[in-house]
Amino acid sequence: EYTDTPDDVQLELEKKLISAGARLIIGSHPHVLQEIKWNDDKQLTAFSLGNFVFTTSTKELANYTVALDIQLTPEGIANVKVWPAKIDFGLIRYLDEGNHERQQVIERLEQLSPTIRIREDGEVMMSSLE
Repeated sequence: EYTDTPDDVQLELEKKLISAGARLIIGSHPHVLQEIKWNDDKQLTAFSLGNFVFTTSTKELANYTVALDIQLTPEGIANVKVWPAKIDFGLIRYLDEGNHERQQVIERLEQLSPTIRIREDGEVMMSSLE
């Protein structure tokens, strides 16, 4: 809990799910955001989206979350978008474009996620790994 990097159990489970054919893996539980990994244009793993239904946490990082908007086609993942939000007194509040906290959530998620870049509108793009 409250660890912003996937642990060995999460990484091993991801490996097994991909081997079994999973192309979209969305995890949960650590109460904080973790890496979104885009392995290629056909496989995406979101290790943790943070809290979504939760009371306000005493740990500030646990009050930030994202919802994923994923468009799928028969060929695979067509588009991914994040919708940053903050939990205030148990209620989810969407963070609009231009909101300072929204930018902080996006920057944090990008720091945790070297294979993606997030545009200002929330669209997730594959990052070139150089």
